[in-house]
Amino acid sequence: MYSAMSPSPIAAASLGQVYKARLKYSEQLVAVKVQRPGIEDAIGRDFYLLRGLGFLINKYVDIITTDAVALIDEFARRVFQELNYVQEGQNARRFKKLYADKQDILVPDIFWDYTSAKVLTMEWIEGVKLNQQAAIEGQGLKVLDLVNIGIQCSLRQLLEYGYFHADPHPGNILATPEGKLAFLDFGMMSETPEDARVAIIGHVVHMVNRDYEAMARDYYALDFLKPEVDVSPIVPALKIFFDDALDSTVSELNFKTIVDGLGAVLYQYPFNGKSYFVLGIMRLHLNFAETVI
Repeated sequence: MYSAMSPSPIAAASLGQVYKARLKYSEQLVAVKVQRPGIEDAIGRDFYLLRGLGFLINKYVDIITTDAVALIDEFARRVFQELNYVQEGQNARRFKKLYADKQDILVPDIFWDYTSAKVLTMEWIEGVKLNQQAAIEGQGLKVLDLVNIGIQCSLRQLLEYGYFHADPHPGNILATPEGKLAFLDFGMMSETPEDARVAIIGHVVHMVNRDYEAMARDYYALDFLKPEVDVSPIVPALKIFFDDALDSTVSELNFKTIVDGLGAVLYQYPFNGKSYFVLGIMRLHLNFAETVI
């Protein structure tokens, strides 16, 4: 199967380890991601205990209005998705297809004959982590060009395709010598339906127009609140935050302002668990430039 493999991992995380290897039949370099033995059972036990804690929080901690069990269940669902490497390979294939027309985005090919639920084999990609500015410039690349590519890609993921990388930290994205951005880890992906993407854009319009009642109603379309929840108490909180934000200069107001504002409101009202993850992912994408620079 492999004619050679690095004796120790070149990268490691809580769920698995990555080795550099060479395919026997073609001598092509590949990255082999191997799941840690017993990790699925260990995670299952952890979430069982966390869920019990969530029940206690829901029952006895009045200041937390969000359903703690629902939040833990959503987190568990996403973590267990990461444990299926066949699904991760399918995620990579879908992402690659979406960006087939973008010459500055690179997604590795998956070698399906060498992939299973616990082992993922993909094309090896040479590159530099995005937080290694000196190394990037040493390749003759401009960091701001890469930032621009990353921001455009993030916005397309969030608002155009509705299928986005849910863990875009510098270790999962490389700058290649050719000036491309290479996405590597597709274990955690997320989707936003078209009506929610339209609602996000509408949310921006309502914010600019200071229509806070409409902003509050947007949470229904975003599936952040159940239909029976009264949004009228949320309106004053939105007004307090966004009036101050909108009085800032144009250069200080950006898409990240919206996400930060929503995050501030989240902790005060009964939003569902999904909203925390969606906003957390959006914040990761919208902090892209700050992370790189």
